[in-house]
Parts: sequence; structure tokens; C-alpha cells
Amino acid sequence: MLLEKQARTDLESRDGRRLLPLELSLCNTRKDLIWDLDDNSTIEDLVVQISEKDLTTLKLLADKTEEIGDVAYRMAESGRVVDLAALLVVAADKINESILPVRDAVLDCKEKTTIYEAVIREALALGGPTPSLRVAKRVTVLSESERAEKRKLLLYEIELLQLFGAVGLGCCTDRKLPSPLIRAAQAGDETIIELLLKTNIDLNDVDADGHSALHWCLKAYKQSCPQQMKSLSHTRTSTGTGTGTRARTHALWFC
Repeated sequence: MLLEKQARTDLESRDGRRLLPLELSLCNTRKDLIWDLDDNSTIEDLVVQISEKDLTTLKLLADKTEEIGDVAYRMAESGRVVDLAALLVVAADKINESILPVRDAVLDCKEKTTIYEAVIREALALGGPTPSLRVAKRVTVLSESERAEKRKLLLYEIELLQLFGAVGLGCCTDRKLPSPLIRAAQAGDETIIELLLKTNIDLNDVDADGHSALHWCLKAYKQSCPQQMKSLSHTRTSTGTGTGTRARTHALWFC
């Protein structure tokens, strides 16, 4: 009734939390929902549980809230997998199409990107045993176990966003920046590389210098991470003769 009377959805609560109506509705949605990432529950299990709930109010608010992209990103950044899943169930297209100015953890600058790419980059930033100096400024308050826990949640969120088709909607708007797959290859992050290769991601994408993800894996091979190169080489050669020829060309170039 209030929404039909053009009630504003951008007003924040005055209880100190400064929450939008959509966020308050999320708090109610997750009541009585049992999902634990440590009990072998899958993302599919979570989505099924959420879909069985009455999400009418959440959907109405999601449809009317212009800031839904910002809300979804806050949920993702905080590792609130259940809340992000609920938002995707009711408004996946709206969230996946959102382009937000997000601070890049490694480059230490703001760029316009999708929530999907932002989550991947955050997971990459936490992936190594020792974060870069810029990333370290933000994660020094986290212990090693806390970093590992946060990355685990981010990996679940990558799967969740993939399940709702985020990968098929393009990447960040700044094409001078490398794609998620190239970034994962540069970081030698086998876990994220494997996650990305399960989708229909473009294997022929290159960075500003013309180097592909396979280029970077070949380069990293000399630094003892052959598994990533094996995964990418197999994927490229299995997609067709032309792609396989290009993969062999990359290998010869490095030789």
C-alpha cells in the first residue's frame, strides 16, 4: 500500500544502523533459515531454502529500490551470503546489471565494475599467503584465519553469482583493466581459475599488452605453478582446432 502511494525507499532508519527498507526486509527474510558453510551445504541448497520462503515484500522493495546494487555489494563485501542470495532470487538481473564505482584493492583506485568482478577481485586480494602492501593496509586487522574465512565466503558468492548468470553479462566498463581470468592467472590463483573455467568465460580475452590468461600461466609456470597452465591449456585445446592452434602458438612464443 505504501509503495503504491509512492513511499520513498531511499530513507534510512534512525536507529543508528542507517538501513534502507530493503535491508530491514532482508533481516526478516533470513529468520529461521538454516544454512552453514561448514556442514557441506551447497549454494544450491541455500537457494532452494530461500525460494521456499514468502519473498513478496522483499521483491516489492527490490523492484522499487534504485540503490539495490549498492545494497547487494554491501552484502557481498561483508560476506553475507544468505542476504546476497535472497536479493538474487528476487532481482538477479537488476543486480547483475548494476555498475558501481568500487575501490580496487591492488591498484588502490576507484573503477566502475560489476558486483561479480568486484567479488572476484576481493577474493584474489585475499588469496595469497601474504597480501600486497596496498591490500595489507585494509586487512591488517584480520588474522590469517579470518582472512581465510572471508575468502571462503567470497568464493561461495562467486558461485552464487555464476548460478544467477552474472558471468554472461559482460565485465567492467574500463577495458584498460584485465579481465577476472587474466587477473587470476597473474595471481596464480588456481581455485579462482577453476571456478571461472566452469563458465562460458572468453578464453581469448587479452590485457592491454596483448597477453592472454594462458600467457600469464605459461609465465608463472617457471615459478612453479604448472597446474594453472595445465587447466587453461586443456580448456583451450578442447574447444576447437583454432583455439588449440592459438594455445600452441602461445607456448612456442614463450619457448
